[in-house]
Order: sequence, then structure tokens, then C-alpha cells
Amino acid sequence: LTKKRANGTFTFVNKFDPNDVPTGVLTNPYLTLEDGGFSFFVPDGTYKLTPQVAGYNFPSSLTLNPDYSKIYNNIYPLATGIEIVEKGGPQHRDIPVDSVGGQPTYFPIKIIEYSYQSDRISSVFIDGKVSHPLATINAYSVIPDPNNPEAKIRYKLIKTVNADKVGRFSVIIDQLAFDKNKSEMFGEIEAIKTNFTQVLSETNDNSTPAVLKLNPILTYIEGNAFSQGKVLPGAKVELLLSSSTKPYYKTVADSQGHFKIPSDYIPFMPYKLRYSSGGTVTSVTTSKFVTDNSAEIKNKKTNLFYPQYSNPKINNSIKKSIVAYNKELNGSQNQKDSNVENSGNQGASSNIPGQSESKNSQSTSKNLIFVGIV
Repeated sequence: LTKKRANGTFTFVNKFDPNDVPTGVLTNPYLTLEDGGFSFFVPDGTYKLTPQVAGYNFPSSLTLNPDYSKIYNNIYPLATGIEIVEKGGPQHRDIPVDSVGGQPTYFPIKIIEYSYQSDRISSVFIDGKVSHPLATINAYSVIPDPNNPEAKIRYKLIKTVNADKVGRFSVIIDQLAFDKNKSEMFGEIEAIKTNFTQVLSETNDNSTPAVLKLNPILTYIEGNAFSQGKVLPGAKVELLLSSSTKPYYKTVADSQGHFKIPSDYIPFMPYKLRYSSGGTVTSVTTSKFVTDNSAEIKNKKTNLFYPQYSNPKINNSIKKSIVAYNKELNGSQNQKDSNVENSGNQGASSNIPGQSESKNSQSTSKNLIFVGIV
């Protein structure tokens, strides 16, 4: 990033110069991540951007696939001019670059970040960001592998959404819909690139989807403590957050190895179990717990995806709330269907599932330049 000086020349923006960056906080040059995005927070002034990418040229002409307009705008510099006048508000620029020799290049999709949590009733929420815009996001359930008790296999596609223009997505999974007889559980998020050029070979490694494997967030736990296929009578049972080494909750299995953890003591974040017995410590994922107890879960019809609190009044209150919510949801859907039927030719609009509008997301950021590299 360079800035226009009083004599008309452009020089490097220096974060150590209070006239350039009053806050002293600036990364220049900025090294982009997989999504190609960057931002500079700078005072009012006139600036230039110069991308430097090994194996690519900053183009002097512009020929873009028309479909790119679905994602990119304010193409820099040919559609906007080389100088960026920053004055009292954010500026946006997308910069195309050409590969040396003109050969098309492709980058595999990656899941850059994600958050995963439960509503502590029956649903889980996955919010994340992928490296490629408008990617297809598939959510899959899994079941225990009958040939390998330590593994899971993909079972069913349960939801599909699309990432938005900057790669963000949101998925909600209702775990009550899973087949308890098959020990079905949520287990995978798959991200697939949207191909805008139609020249990418399906066998190309760069077209390989990105897969995020997750363990279910059970909202109630009841079963036996196992280690290497054997029940652990009287084992100490600890529940730990996946990111922690300290127990979130402790209990002790009975003489048959059986134990329960009421919903009161189960967090909304991913967690694991740890058994201690006879000097042996065994760490168990929630997926492994379901697999180890699949026969008992089926026989007793135990629902690990529905809360059971110590206080029956809380359970009754939750049940009433769910019934009321479903009734309201069905009523809203019926009203929506009625409105659509009565709309005639007046037109309608809808958002792609998982796509959000960030109308106010930059309103408090006075000075911002953002770029997505094609």
C-alpha cells in the first residue's frame, strides 16, 4: 500500500509514521490467506495498491468470465482507476491477477475457520468460512463402521447450503431426526468449489472437496464406560471440553460400569469423556461413546440428543417450549405459503441458504480497503 504525498509521488505507508498511521497499527505489506482477502485501516488520503504474487502478473488489460460478477465488483484498477481516494468511509477493491504464461491455475478449497456449538436441546450450529465464494456446503450424518469399531462411515446427506460471497456459511442440524437404531449422528461438513470456468477436470486434485470431521455434541449421556471393548466397573468418569485438560464434570460409574450425566452438567461446546480405572486412563470421543453403547441405546431407546435435567420441572418446561415452537413454526410456514400463493406476479426475492447480508458490518469502520483476489 502506497500513499500520495504533497509532491504528487506515491511512497510506502509506514506504520511507524504517525502521519501515515496515527494508531500505529497496520500490516503493510499484507500477506493474504487462502481466501485472498486483505484490509488496511488508514486515514483519509489517496492510495494505490500493488499486489505481488509469485507466478502471477498484475494485468494491464481486463478479460473476466462474466460469472465473476456474481462475486466480485470494483475491479481494480481498470474499472475503478489506479488511485483510491479514501474519505470518511470504507473503500472496496477486488483485484484480478494473471498467471505467468496465461495457463489457468486452481487452488483447492479449504475450510479456514469454524465454530461448532449446541443449543443444549437438540440442535447444533456450525458457522464457518471457506476459501472460495459461493461454495456448496454439505452436512452429513455418520454411523459406526461395522468392520471397525474405532471408525465411522458417511451415512446420509442431511443438509446443503451455499457459502456467501466471502465464503461464510451457517448450518443448523436437528439431531432428533437421526436414526437411533443405527446409532446415526452428525459427523461431517463438506465444502465443494463452485466452478465458474467449466474447464476444471473432475479428477484434478484441486477439485477435491474439503472435509471437516466432527463429533456429535450429545445433550444427555447415559451408558457404560468401556475400554478396548471391556466394561469398566466403578470407573471414574470425567467430562472435559475438547480444548481443555481440566474436568468440566466428574462422576463415578456403578458396579456394572453404568453412569449418567444429566443435561445440567453438559456444555454447549464440543467435549470428550475420560475414564480412569485400575491405573488406566482412557480418552473417549462422543462418537466412540455412541458406538460403544449402540446396543444399549437401541434396546433402551435412550435419546442422547434430547435433554434430561435433574429437575423434572425443567424437562416439562423444555417439552412445552418445543411443542409451542413447532406450532409457531408450522403456523409461520403456512402463512408464508399463503403469501406466496397470493403474491401473483408482484415478484419475490429470497436469500441463498447460509448467505447473510452485512449491511451494517462496516458502518463503524471509518477507513477500510478490502480485496478478494481472483
